[in-house]
Amino acid sequence: FLLINQLYMTFKPLATSANQEARNNFLPSNDDKVLTMREWVLNEWDKVGQRETAYKIITCESNWKINAVNGNTNKTSDLSLYQFNTIHVKSGFIDLKCLSDYKCQTFKAIEMWKKQGWTPWVCLKYVN
Repeated sequence: FLLINQLYMTFKPLATSANQEARNNFLPSNDDKVLTMREWVLNEWDKVGQRETAYKIITCESNWKINAVNGNTNKTSDLSLYQFNTIHVKSGFIDLKCLSDYKCQTFKAIEMWKKQGWTPWVCLKYVN
């Protein structure tokens, strides 16, 4: 519990700041169109043919909240947009700074998806 609390206290200020930045930050694309966080994320998943499933998974996992934190019965926590487990933080697969950046964590989620498919995400059973 102490580790989860420590991670939460470390992650919360980063995520809150990143969440505010994500809401206020619009990204110009090549055609000068501005993209919201959601549009940018879905465009990245579209590149690998997974736009619809990614939308459903993210909506189910975090409801698009970059600062989402959920505890598990095994004393781990799931963090951020994609609900990466604290096990992934401990293993070095993803760090807290990346978890506070929707672009970084999207690239990590796509990397994980390429290796394991959608099976790491609990919400897979609800979106199929």
